[in-house]
Formats: sequence, C-alpha cells, structure tokens
Amino acid sequence: MRIGINIYLLQPHVGGITNYVMTFLREWPNLYPDDPLVIFAYEQNRPMLDKLPGYVHDCVKYLPHQDAILDHLDSFDVYFCPIGALYPRPIRKPSVVLVMDIQERFFPEFFDDQQWRARAFHFTWSLKMADRVIAISDFAKKTFVEVAGIPSEKIQRVYLCADELPEQSTQPALTLDTERPFAFYPANSWTHKNHARLLDALSLNREHGLKIPMVLTGAQVDGTPSIEAAIQERELAGQVEYAGRLERSEIAWLYRHARMLVNPSLFEGFGIPLVEAMLSDCPVVCSGTTSLPEIGGSAIYTFDPFSTCLLYT
Repeated sequence: MRIGINIYLLQPHVGGITNYVMTFLREWPNLYPDDPLVIFAYEQNRPMLDKLPGYVHDCVKYLPHQDAILDHLDSFDVYFCPIGALYPRPIRKPSVVLVMDIQERFFPEFFDDQQWRARAFHFTWSLKMADRVIAISDFAKKTFVEVAGIPSEKIQRVYLCADELPEQSTQPALTLDTERPFAFYPANSWTHKNHARLLDALSLNREHGLKIPMVLTGAQVDGTPSIEAAIQERELAGQVEYAGRLERSEIAWLYRHARMLVNPSLFEGFGIPLVEAMLSDCPVVCSGTTSLPEIGGSAIYTFDPFSTCLLYT
C-alpha cells in the first residue's frame, strides 16, 4: 500500500507535532518497507527534509501548492494529513487526518478573528470529511465526539511518540548558574502555554522567600506577548532566563540537568515535553487539565494552572 502524506504545513517552530512528523518520516521506511511513502512538500520544507536519511528524499514530490496533489492521485492508495487539516478536500482516496486539538472551541479569546475562523472551518470539516481521524489522546477524542459531533467509531486514539533526544548533549550558553538546581519549561510563546501566569507565580514565590531559577526555551511566535519583556516587567532577570529556540542536543542537556520540568499549559492535546522529561529522568510538575494528567499518569505532580499560587501552594 502506498501512503500519500501531505506535509505542506510542517514548520520548525510548531512544536511537538513537528517532532512527531519528523520521527514518522524517518522511521516509517524502517518499520513498514512494503508500504512506501509518497511525500508531498514544497520548497519551504526542504531544509527540514534535508536532515532526514537519504531514502526519505527519494519519496518526496515538491509541488507548487497543495491543490497540485490532485494531479498525483494515481501515485498513492491512502492519503494522510498529519498536521491538523485534511487538504485538498474532498479527495477521491481513502483519507486519514490527525487533528491535534480544537482549542479554539474552549479558548476563543486566544485567537484573533481570522485565526479562529480558519481553525474552526478547516478542523471541523477535516474531522467530518476524513474517512478516519487520529486523536492523540483520549481527551482529544472526547472533545471531537462531544464538541464537534464526530462519531466515536471513526476516531482512533494513537498516542504521540517523542523524538529521540541525542545521546551526546550540549550545554547551552546561558547566563543562569546551572550548577544550582533549576526548573525547565520548553514551550513556544502561544498564549495557552501560560508563561505570564508562571512568571507571576515565580514572582510570588520569591516574595515568600522561595527563589526558583528557571530556564525557558521555545520560539517567540509573532503576535504573542514577549517572554523577555514579561521577565523584565516582573524583575525576574537573573532568576529566569529565556533562551529562545535551541538545538535538540541543548534541549537534551536541559532535561538531563534540570531539577524538574514545570508545565503550566492551559490546553494540550497531548504534551510531548512530559514524555521527553520522563525519558530523561526529569521529575514533572504540570497543569492538571486537559490531556496532561492522562499522559503523565501517576508519574507527575499536578497543580491548578489558573492560580498564580500554582507553585507557592
């Protein structure tokens, strides 16, 4: 069986789903050599695909736009869209879509009007028109059924797999004294990642005599509040360091040396950092909402992410 896969929306800063897709592309030919991939991409994807083994490159068709996939229907038997939206649609092939979450239904205030309309339109119709839907947690599946009205039997829950962290880690260049215990939070600056409330909690802890050093990593996403400015406003410079996007080897070092992972996210379809932390023997303290308790199970401590006392208490 030939699997057509659309990766046009693959971007380096997207987060966990990028790691998932890169792992999928790298490992699929080893696991299922009799079911070849036909990868549809465009030039913007090339720098990321160049990092993958050579046999993956032989599977790629670089096209000018997604609609051009309709000209290649004879090249695959099943069509898979792993990054949230089934497109083109409808498509005259059996289709599978992976939708990470429908966060816009729960926190519409986190999106501007254009973003909300795009997510609500594309995700809803992708869920309805795909022959099968992959949900990345039981929580996500439940929202698709109860909120979007998708039949349960159409949805298969498949947990994400964390991309392997390099065995050889690299200590990042930080001004923070990492010889002392520190906490770690890897997350892009999306509003639901809850950086502002986390920083408020760190400030409150400091007022009560508990100064917790912390390293923040991840992309500063256009249109979202500046993490660096938020640190300065709370006078947390010297205690909290925002390191931006780092190499995977540097992320590996932080997981292996941090005293704990702190994840205060308000909404997660899965939560790959929890898995990466556990694989690195890094204790996890995280939000007790959405999918995170499901993914962490009995191996994590949870707190109320809506409280600015989330660490102090």
